[in-house]
Amino acid sequence: MEINDLKKGVVIKIDGQPFRVIEYQAVKPGKGTAFARTKLRSLLGDKVIDCTFKAGEKIEGADVSYQECQYLYSDGSAYHFMITDTYEQASLPADVVGDTARFLKENMEARLVFFEGNPVDLIIPAKMNFLVTEAEDAAKGDTATGAVKQVTIETGAKITVPLFVKQGDTIRVNTETGSYDVRV
Repeated sequence: MEINDLKKGVVIKIDGQPFRVIEYQAVKPGKGTAFARTKLRSLLGDKVIDCTFKAGEKIEGADVSYQECQYLYSDGSAYHFMITDTYEQASLPADVVGDTARFLKENMEARLVFFEGNPVDLIIPAKMNFLVTEAEDAAKGDTATGAVKQVTIETGAKITVPLFVKQGDTIRVNTETGSYDVRV
């Protein structure tokens, strides 16, 4: 694999361990060779590293497989999923799921990432719709400054939204950044 093949979400292998590219920036300086700055997250732990690759450098792609799954439940220490093809259950520790847990809804579709036969990561849709369960009413005249407020969505996560969003609305949230996208 070349540095041109790197992009956000690609899984590569460094020192025998799989890492997901979470940030990627191609740099072409006026002098010298091009290079890529990346931020990588380990799929076998919560380690995040910064790595720079020079143009022409070979990068080893990790041999991972993906399985469609359905989120079932959490027991506090792990999140449990059913693989939709085989109806087998797989689980991921809470520290692996991490911040993604804020957006998990019962029976939602997702993808599990397997490395050497073991589940190591979870991929959820980049944008999802959620019901607003708690929201304060906006005061009249507050809209001139583009003000925002905090609301609670059905999973319990708090999202910053414009003042016109009210309880009972359905909003689309960017799950990668945790930000409001649009009212549906």
